[in-house]
Amino acid sequence: MTNWLSSYRTYCLSVIYTHVLIFTFFFPYFMLHILSLIFMSTFLWFWCKLQYEMETMDRMHLLQMIKDTDNPQTKDILRYHLYTLNKNSLWGEEINEAANYGF
Repeated sequence: MTNWLSSYRTYCLSVIYTHVLIFTFFFPYFMLHILSLIFMSTFLWFWCKLQYEMETMDRMHLLQMIKDTDNPQTKDILRYHLYTLNKNSLWGEEINEAANYGF
């Protein structure tokens, strides 16, 4: 059974690759556009993920510094920085982690 599945999988992949190669031969610019679209979408996805992780880590770092400090003026400055970070976030959402820390 496994030999049959393996040969069937090989057959299907060879048929698909043959069709893709023939299509690429006749329509090279169309395939170039398809591949560039896939590449740019993947790049944009990872760039957005990286930006989101950086903003989240910065926010959590500020919350930890607010929790650790004892000086009220420093807390006010850090809270204002957290407010501006939430206000100018790329994602347009204000995450209220301060409620989790009891501020």
